[in-house]
Amino acid sequence: MKNPNRMDRTYYRCVKKKGPCSQKYITQEDLQKQFMEFLGSIQIPNSIGKFLSKLINESGDQRVQEKEEHISLLKKHKADLVSRQDGLLNMRADGDITTEIYQKKNGEIQRKIDDLDTEISLYSHRQKLVNNTLDSILKLGEKAQKIIQTGKINEVKDILIQFGSNQRLIDKKLCIIKPKHLSTFFSCVDRIKAKKGWLEPENPLILQGDLGGLETSSPILCKSLAEARASVSEYIDEIMMASSS
Repeated sequence: MKNPNRMDRTYYRCVKKKGPCSQKYITQEDLQKQFMEFLGSIQIPNSIGKFLSKLINESGDQRVQEKEEHISLLKKHKADLVSRQDGLLNMRADGDITTEIYQKKNGEIQRKIDDLDTEISLYSHRQKLVNNTLDSILKLGEKAQKIIQTGKINEVKDILIQFGSNQRLIDKKLCIIKPKHLSTFFSCVDRIKAKKGWLEPENPLILQGDLGGLETSSPILCKSLAEARASVSEYIDEIMMASSS
């Protein structure tokens, strides 16, 4: 063959750290293509990101008030228990009850107070964690959008880290399982895209008003976001329970 053309290709395969593996090699081009397809499933256009951010802030404000009301009730309950402790102490000082009864009753009340302190502390930080998590998911989707636009596939690693060990390559097919809270959130994004495909106008000079006229009070979209928020809340609760155990 005269003047043959040389082609360099990079292949990836399992490193077989856990033993024999039957999975075949995959080219870098095929893997990158599948990564880009995955990014397409989680990308969030700028206008939709702004819309969701607005909804999150509005619903977050309402939950701040609910949180304050709930914490107020918890503190009132705690104050009642402290008052009961003081009453027990006075009864013991007056000789109305024995030391044994005092210690038993006081111990029971103190355990309830400790439980309330824990609940107050967790509830105080929980809503902030939920909003921060929702915000981080928004940024994740916006970063995916940016990588698709720029083609800088080398930056995809920053996104894949968010999915941890939920990534597999089976029969040359990339399988990335979204955790429940991420899956629910991106389902919410898909509903918004389906509701108003023209949130990203073909002509950027056209004024879209309040996010293309898409009302933030839309029952369908508010319900969808509520589901996403609830899923993130469950995720936060699991983390808190794990850290406190």
